[in-house]
Order: sequence, then structure tokens, then C-alpha cells
Amino acid sequence: MATLEELKAQFLVSSNLSEAKMLSLLQLAIAHCAVDSKGNVDIKSPKLAARDKIMLVLSARYIAHHLDESISMDVTGDELVRNAGVALDQIRARTSDLVRDKQIETPARGTYRVLVHRIDPFLQGLKAS
Repeated sequence: MATLEELKAQFLVSSNLSEAKMLSLLQLAIAHCAVDSKGNVDIKSPKLAARDKIMLVLSARYIAHHLDESISMDVTGDELVRNAGVALDQIRARTSDLVRDKQIETPARGTYRVLVHRIDPFLQGLKAS
């Protein structure tokens, strides 16, 4: 039988996401995008819908932040335009939909962040399509 300390070490992880979970998210994301050292996201599949491109950029930045804390997990509207290749009016409309659907949040005006529990189902859905 495991000791209390052994169970505690398994239960309490040192970061927001365990290493195994981060590895799983990273493997799913790599198939669809890459992130450079400045946080710019390169989407490998330009045929994705605008909503999916936005979610992919936000998910990639969240993952990248946990690998390199100098990369912000928060993304501005202008960064979404550049990284997702979607017009600003579409960014505003789709981010509004995503906030309403509780997929992302807005920590500050004009700044967006994916909700961590939405990343895996989103990336799994991309994998299936």
C-alpha cells in the first residue's frame, strides 16, 4: 500500500498542468501549429474556420507559455489578426462567440486567453477532422 507521502506526490503537482498532460497537449498541437520564440503562431492548416484558427492560436500560446514563461498566454486582437490570418471584425465576432460559449476569457479589454479545460477537447476535435 502506498504511503501518504507517495500519494501526496502523485496528487499535488508542481504546476498548473502535470508534465504528462502537457506532453499530451503538445503532441496534439504540433500536428496543427508551431510557435516561435516571440510567441507568433504558425498555423499549418489554412483551411480551418476562423473560430478554429482563433482557438488554435490561443491554445498554442497557452502551451507555449508553460514551456517558456517569456511567451505570454494572453493574446491581443491584433496578434490574433496576424497569427490567425483573420480580419479584425471577424476576430471580434468570433471571440465574442467564444467568450459567450465559455471557451475563452478576456482578462483585459482586447486581450484573450483560452480556458485550460477547453484545450484538450478542442485539439482532439481538430485531430478527428
